[in-house]
Amino acid sequence: MFLSGSTYTFKYHFPKRVKSTNVEDATFSMDGKTMIYEVSFLDMLKDPESINIEVELEK
Repeated sequence: MFLSGSTYTFKYHFPKRVKSTNVEDATFSMDGKTMIYEVSFLDMLKDPESINIEVELEK
């Protein structure tokens, strides 16, 4: 299947630093305000809940 090598990249920008998230594979920018999460297309089809992202920001 040609989509097996495809990925979705979610890139979120926040007004404050990210304190915590439920996504273990996420990476963050140097300032901590941008979160990047990449998930394979097949994993997303198998488990649609894998793209439910919860983020807690610093106060």
